[in-house]
Amino acid sequence: MINQKSSTIAVIDRHDRLLLLLRGETAPYNPSKYCLPGGKLEENESLVDCAIRELYEETSIEIYGGSQYLNPVDVIYRNGNSKVVFLYRSPYIHSVCLNWEHSSYDWVSLADTFSKPLVPGLRTTIKRIGQLTGLL
Repeated sequence: MINQKSSTIAVIDRHDRLLLLLRGETAPYNPSKYCLPGGKLEENESLVDCAIRELYEETSIEIYGGSQYLNPVDVIYRNGNSKVVFLYRSPYIHSVCLNWEHSSYDWVSLADTFSKPLVPGLRTTIKRIGQLTGLL
């Protein structure tokens, strides 16, 4: 069993583009790098509830219908650590309203993500999502 203390969500829109958030220059963790929405679990919060909450807090995107639209993806990193990342294939085009942590966002194809400065481990996550979705 994976003992995670944070949760991450990958949002793919109807044009098969992934939502990437650019961390601000003053962000406390990996400034000026792209990441997926996510963050630390609150007390007694499930991974899926954390992913939904963090997505809303960081982007104002709401998932109507809740967790039934999220698919868990197991990701194993080179260092042997693993985590569950939730995949949300959205049929909608979302307007994004960023919180203080992020300075910008971009909707990009999975292949185009690799040309961007990414937080550590995100390449592995994107490759795994690409394998499962056939988008890479």
